[in-house]
Order: sequence, then C-alpha cells, then structure tokens
Amino acid sequence: MTMITVETLGSNSHGNCYRLTSGGSSLLLECGLPWAQIRKRLNFKTTGLDGCLVSHFHADHSKAAVDVMRAGIDLYATQAAFDSAGIPGPHHRFKPLLCRHTIDIGAHWRVMAFEAVHDAPGTVGFWITDKDGDKLVFLTDSAFAYYTFPGTNVFMVEANFSEQILQRNVEAGLIDAARARRVRENHMSIERVVEMLKVNDLSNCRAIHLLHGSDGNSDAVQFKRMVEEATGIPTTVEG
Repeated sequence: MTMITVETLGSNSHGNCYRLTSGGSSLLLECGLPWAQIRKRLNFKTTGLDGCLVSHFHADHSKAAVDVMRAGIDLYATQAAFDSAGIPGPHHRFKPLLCRHTIDIGAHWRVMAFEAVHDAPGTVGFWITDKDGDKLVFLTDSAFAYYTFPGTNVFMVEANFSEQILQRNVEAGLIDAARARRVRENHMSIERVVEMLKVNDLSNCRAIHLLHGSDGNSDAVQFKRMVEEATGIPTTVEG
C-alpha cells in the first residue's frame, strides 16, 4: 500500500513549494520559488511531475507558474485565481478547478479543491488522495477552515502567527494595527490550527506539517509543542 510523503522546498514569505510523492508518482504543491531553484531542489527531475497545484496567485505561491507550464507541466488552480494573475493566454497547460468537485490528476492522484479565507481571488485548499486511499489536506493562507476532513492521514496546514506574539508586537510598536488586522483576517494562527485539528477525526492521522510561519510572529518550538500536546501526533514545523 502506498503512502504520501512530503518534501518541503520552501515554506515562508520568501516562497512556498512542496513535493508530494506516492508510489513513484509526484505532485507539486505551489510554485512560489524561482523555477531555477525548484528544478535544482528536485535534482532537475521535473518531467516526472504529474502536475502542480496552486492555491492562489500571490507571488510567494505562484512565482514560477508560467515557467511550470512552459516546462510542459499542467497547472491546476481556480479560474478566478488564474485570471487575477494577468498571465497572457491562452495556456493549454492551465487546468481550472471547481470548488468541491473532484478531479483525477495522472493515474495516481485524486484532488478536491475547497474554499479558503484569504484576500486573493479564488484561493483554495486541497484534499488529495492517492490511488490506495491515503489522504492529505493542504491548507495555507486561510484565516480558518470551513470544513472538516474525515479519515485524513496527513495534514499540511498554515500556522502563520501566534495571537499572543502578534499582540505583543503591536503593543511594542513593531507592527501597526492595520497590518495586524490583515494578518488575523487572512492567515491561520496557531490557536486556530489547534481548534481546527481538535474538531477533526484524527484517528487515522500519522503526521502534521505546520507551514508558512511568520518571521516575527511565530515560534516554531512553541507551535510544535502546542500541536503535539493537543493531538498526540508527530508534528513538523516546515521552514
């Protein structure tokens, strides 16, 4: 039986990109690094990618989108997200996604996009299943999750900030109130991550990956401890 494994190429405001592998098949999540960096970190083995999923078109998630398509790799995102990027078209390698509709990618992957809570048009998360039924949730750049995900084996979820750290930075004058409000309205705090995980059935979950931590408003050691104490599941803070 196959299982999905996660490789992080980048997970911060400078660029987000991950590779999922299962049974010899690979899928790229986000392409927010320069294409040359992505190729190098994949040891230049990009022809075997079944596709690239992009949650939204802020540059730190989509910087290499045009290069991905030029390389002959299908790019999956919502139409609203793709249109917001202003990429001249048409692009036959762009494959539009509909929220809460399931599609097959290659012979190995089944993907359902779902709505996220962010200030970029068409932002989504992904519920991904491999051919043997291993399930992974990917949710980044979202203030919270609308849904629960029964039977999920791996969670990849943004833990961008701590409410306590963010408020301390506001009071110290390191962050203005307007910016703090935008962070709260568009990104997931570690407190919300813990709440989200607690309302999910985690009986089949074997791993949790915390993504996209803020340089000044997060604490990797604290975040890992909080999630592991709340869930009892091995947790990795990606960076």
